[in-house]
Amino acid sequence: MHLKDFIPSSLVISLFIFFLSHTVAFPKCVCGIDFHYAACNSSLQCGRLGNIHYPFWVNGSQPNYCGPPFFGLDCLKDEATMSIWFKKFRVLDLDIRTQTLKIARINDSSTGRINCPLFNTSKDSIGIFRYTSDVTMIRVLHDCPLINDLSSYEYPCSVVNNNQSHSYFVADESLAKKYIRSCGYNILFPVSRSASEGLRNHSLGVGEALGKEFELKWTANETHCEDCMESGGRCGYDLNFNTPSCFCRDKPHQQTCTSSSLFQSFIPTFSFFFFSVFIAIPICFSDDNQQYEDCRSSLYECGELKGIGYPFWGDARPQFCGLQGFELKCQAGGYPLMHIDSLDFRVLNISLPTYTMTIARTDFWNETCPEQFISTTLNFTLFDYSGTNRNLTLFYACSDEVLSELPDSWNITKKNFTCEIEDSGNNNTAFYVEEALLRLDNYLGILGNCDINVTLPVSLAALDELLKAENNTGIQVSSGDRLEKALNMGFDVNYGAVSGWCMYCNGSGGICGSSSTYPYNCFCPDDNKSYPFLCPKKGYFHAFE
Repeated sequence: MHLKDFIPSSLVISLFIFFLSHTVAFPKCVCGIDFHYAACNSSLQCGRLGNIHYPFWVNGSQPNYCGPPFFGLDCLKDEATMSIWFKKFRVLDLDIRTQTLKIARINDSSTGRINCPLFNTSKDSIGIFRYTSDVTMIRVLHDCPLINDLSSYEYPCSVVNNNQSHSYFVADESLAKKYIRSCGYNILFPVSRSASEGLRNHSLGVGEALGKEFELKWTANETHCEDCMESGGRCGYDLNFNTPSCFCRDKPHQQTCTSSSLFQSFIPTFSFFFFSVFIAIPICFSDDNQQYEDCRSSLYECGELKGIGYPFWGDARPQFCGLQGFELKCQAGGYPLMHIDSLDFRVLNISLPTYTMTIARTDFWNETCPEQFISTTLNFTLFDYSGTNRNLTLFYACSDEVLSELPDSWNITKKNFTCEIEDSGNNNTAFYVEEALLRLDNYLGILGNCDINVTLPVSLAALDELLKAENNTGIQVSSGDRLEKALNMGFDVNYGAVSGWCMYCNGSGGICGSSSTYPYNCFCPDDNKSYPFLCPKKGYFHAFE
C-alpha cells in the first residue's frame, strides 16, 4: 500500500506546504550567516573590564538576546555599570569561571554621596544574585536623635524628612541594638567584611566603607554554553521561550549546532499534525496554565479586604499564588490574621501599589494587659518598618518611687493605667512613654526599676491622637482606653524587598507566584508554563515599551 491510497496526492502536497509555512522557522541571514550568530560574535571590553561574554551582554553594543535578562551591562566613559534590584552599581570585575561578580555602589550625582537604603535586603541575596562569604550585614539606624556613642557611624541621609534627625551605619551589632529604640526605624545593609571591620576600628569613614566593593555570585548553566561553543556556535538567549539558545551560522538551535535533519524532524511533526487535525485527539497542557488561571481568578478576600494578590495567599487562594511567610487566615469576625515570627497580627489594610500593609498585634487588640509581655519583632528578610511609625514603650509593675522620680513634663498621670501582674506585689501601675522622651538617657536608669517593659510600634496618626487626647481636659477617657484605641489603629510595614520583582512579571503579561523550589515564579498565559521572574516574548526588555 502507498500513502496515495489513503490521501489524495494534492492533499499531501497542500499539507506539506502548510506545514512548511507554519511550523518551519526559516533562518534570517546576513550574507548567508544568521544575524543572531553575527551579532553575538565575540567577547567585549569596557575600560579595564575585559572578556565580557555570556551570560553578560553590553547594552548598545550587543542585542539583548546575547544574554539572559538581568545580565545586561552599560558601558559609559569606559566604566561598566549594572542594574541590580532597582539600583545601579559599578562593575569592577567578572570571573566567569567562578561565577563571581565584584561591584561597588555609585555616588548620587546631586549629593555626591551613596544613596541611603529604604528597605531591608535579604540576608542571602539581592535579586537573582547571592552574597559571597565576604559579605556581612551592618545595621542602619534612621530618624535618630544625636547619639554621641554613634558619632563615628553617622552619615547624612536624605530619606528622612526631619532635618533634625540623624542616621547611623553601625558595624557593631550590640551597640546598634542598644539604640534601636531611640530611632524611628532600622534596616540591614550589605557591605564587605573589610568595610565592616574598617568601620569598627575607625580606619574607614562611613562614606569610604559604603563605597568599597563587595562580591556576588550568580548561577548559570555553563555546560550548555560550553557544548554550544564546542559545536561552533555562540551562546545566547531565546527571549521568546526564556531559555538559553545556541546561535549557529545557519540559525539558532536549542543546545548545539549539530541538529537533526529536516526530514527526521518532519516525520513525527507531520504525524502529530495529521492525527491531531483529522482524528481530533485532545491536547493536554501542563498544570502551569491552570496555576495561571487559579491565581488570576482567586484573589484573596476576607471581610472588607478584597482583591488581594501576590505575595499574599491563604484560605481559597493557593499557596503557589503567593510567597512563604505571607499566608492570611480569615477569622470568624471577618478580618485576616497573619503570623510573623512568633506573633499574630490582624491585617487592617493592604496597599498593593505601595507594597505596604497596616497590621496590629492580636494580643494587644482591645487589651493593654496581655498574658505575655513580648516586644514587637518582624522577619526583616520579608518586612521592614515604615517611616510613618513611632515606638511606644509600655512599662509595667512600676513602684510609686519610680513614678515620683519622673519629670512632671512627662504627664505620667495621663499616661498610666492598671495591670495586675503575678508576683509584682501591689505594683499594679503601668504607663506608656513615647520614644522621644526615652531618648533622654538620664531617665533610663529610673525606668529600669519597673519589672517589665514592652516596645510596640504605632502609626504617627495614632500617636498624634494619643497626645492630643492627653492634653484635652474636656475628654473623659481613661489612659488605658486611649492606649487601646492607638494600638488598634496598627502600624505600617513595607514588603517591597520581596515583591518589587513582580512588576516585571506583570509587565510581561504574567501573574506572580512561587513554587517549592523557586520563590519567584511568573505564570504565563501563552505557552502554559512558568518562568523565573517574567514571561517570554514580551520579556523584561519589552515590558515597559
